[in-house]
Amino acid sequence: MTADPRTPDRVEPGVSLGGPIVRDKVWFFAGYIPQFRPLDRTVTFKSDGSTQTLARDYRSNLLSTNVTAQLGPQFRFRAAYNLSNQKYEGRLPALDGTGNPTANYAVNDVYPNWSGSATIDYTPSNKVFMSLRGGYSNSDYYTEGVYDGDRVLYSGSSVGVPGV
Repeated sequence: MTADPRTPDRVEPGVSLGGPIVRDKVWFFAGYIPQFRPLDRTVTFKSDGSTQTLARDYRSNLLSTNVTAQLGPQFRFRAAYNLSNQKYEGRLPALDGTGNPTANYAVNDVYPNWSGSATIDYTPSNKVFMSLRGGYSNSDYYTEGVYDGDRVLYSGSSVGVPGV
């Protein structure tokens, strides 16, 4: 079977580790998976017949961590952090050549996403359970490589222009 040239190979090495920090009292877990997907694309543009080979590199970091502690017979605490950031370095024109050969394809798309949470559980008796939970999530997006300087627009009157 031949690989589809539009679908790049993705490499996802991973590692996880967990266990007790203090026996029968405090435990931890952490897992990490980076992802890598490089892709080169050669396109012949229909507008001018030029051919270019452009590259896009995709990288992400997936991280999950938590710590759980039994603070006594009635209290348990848990804190967690999750990271899911992504970065696309470079953009690619359409495969069919309909893209613009003079476009800026050296633009990076960045998604720095993460979240954190904490929980406190209280069990005053074997018939009552209370839990307090809170968390924060950050989801963002921005681009790199796009000129962000002054922009000047010139506008003139349309008076006297035929058809206006």
